[in-house]
Amino acid sequence: DFDVYTVKWGLTGSLGIYEGCCPQTFITDANAVKSDVTINGLAVHQTTLRDGESTAKEYYFDFQPEPGTDAHAFVVHAWYSNLDEADAKAADEILSTIRYKPARK
Repeated sequence: DFDVYTVKWGLTGSLGIYEGCCPQTFITDANAVKSDVTINGLAVHQTTLRDGESTAKEYYFDFQPEPGTDAHAFVVHAWYSNLDEADAKAADEILSTIRYKPARK
């Protein structure tokens, strides 16, 4: 199972969030910068591509189940594209609110 949420941003921009087990990669440009960051205590793989005035970014949050639960591993793949610097900063702030909330036992 998976969920996808997409928000149109301005005339050409968008912000998307996928939750499931099989994410895709959208930013494949050789000039993209890859890095590992920590957001809310979570290890996150990040890819950023700047093209003139436009920024695109992908985040991969890898969630592993707690031992002893019947939860499944899943990924949150969040991305945005075609955003100017101010909108990219706002999108980063929105995506920085992603947190892990363990299942109740």
